[in-house]
Amino acid sequence: MSSMGRYCKAYPAERLRAFPGWIEKNWKSSKGTEVAESTTEMAEEQNHFYIQENYVVTADIFLDEKVVFDQVTDEWRSFCRDILDFHSPFDKEAAAPQENAASVSN
Repeated sequence: MSSMGRYCKAYPAERLRAFPGWIEKNWKSSKGTEVAESTTEMAEEQNHFYIQENYVVTADIFLDEKVVFDQVTDEWRSFCRDILDFHSPFDKEAAAPQENAASVSN
């Protein structure tokens, strides 16, 4: 069964592919684990992708299906924030416990 995430945002595929570490998976395969043979072949069929709340990129709105890119690194997160202006509202939730712990210890 498909899982719907809490947040995702659509972007033109060419903007995502501008990331230097972009390695596109063959999201049309049954498991989605193979690397696509031709990015241009895939580009003709899909002109936008979704960045999910966890920074994984999918070809549809569902969190765990049609995974296009899942190499979530600090560089990818920086690219998403700085170049694409993607900000998951849940990044603040993850940072909040750390901020609260820092203020308690001071």
